[in-house]
Amino acid sequence: MMYRDEKKKEGNKCLVTIRVEGSNMSYKLVVKKKERVEALICKVLRSHHLEGRLPTLGLKGSNFVLNPRNGIQAPNDREKIGLVGSRSFVLSKKLEEGSITVDENKLQTKKWKAWLKKYLNLKILSH
Repeated sequence: MMYRDEKKKEGNKCLVTIRVEGSNMSYKLVVKKKERVEALICKVLRSHHLEGRLPTLGLKGSNFVLNPRNGIQAPNDREKIGLVGSRSFVLSKKLEEGSITVDENKLQTKKWKAWLKKYLNLKILSH
């Protein structure tokens, strides 16, 4: 009788891998399938903070989102981890409205650098 109960409990858990964006650290956690995404984010942030890892992220879980590695839509914070459909995630900061994404920022930097090189080449050639 005890064996059957233990077997049922094992079926309620899953292994989740979370990589922290901007860090080379990844976490593997065994969590209950009924656990919510926001609780999982808080666990990872707490572990990251206690280990003294860089970059320092803070402890407020509402500023972060779990993006699945397989490209499906990011789960809602209230969603249960067992219903997400993925077991491998990347933890990243939420983008604020009106903010520039990393790719757009790189593109703007490249345009600025190209303009500067062109401008300096004109000045050097004219003298």
